[in-house]
Order: sequence, then structure tokens, then C-alpha cells
Amino acid sequence: MSQNWVTDNLNAESPQAKRERRRLYLDMVDAIANNDGPGDPEARELAHVASVVSVVLAASVFGKTPTQVARAVIRVRRLNP
Repeated sequence: MSQNWVTDNLNAESPQAKRERRRLYLDMVDAIANNDGPGDPEARELAHVASVVSVVLAASVFGKTPTQVARAVIRVRRLNP
């Protein structure tokens, strides 16, 4: 068994659990986008955002790459200037 229980149980989860996990992921992305350096000059640079600790942590917890999470964070920042 790998170290990431989220991805290990992906196929074993009910549709309701998958929706809940997606909601939690989107909540985390929103929190990062609005609270973790949103006004910094490099706040919309993919390489910088992908290296932020909270982004790397979210990627690890939700079975994504830091780049995937960073893209989502940047998308939220662009929608909420």
C-alpha cells in the first residue's frame, strides 16, 4: 500500500465520498489562492506557486502534482483579482 490513502481508495469510494473529496480540494485551493501570498508579484507565476509549501502539501494530500494544484490556484486568483 502506498503512502497516499486518498489515491489508494479512489476506486473504493462512493460517489458521495468522491464529491466530498472534490469539495475539500476546491476549498483548499480557494484558501491557498486567497491567503498564501495572493498579492506577491510572483503570485501568478506557475513555477513559484508550484513551489509554495501549502501547494505541495495539497498536492500530496489529494494525489495531484504541485503543478496541477498551482494551476488551480492561479485560476482562482485570476477570477478574483
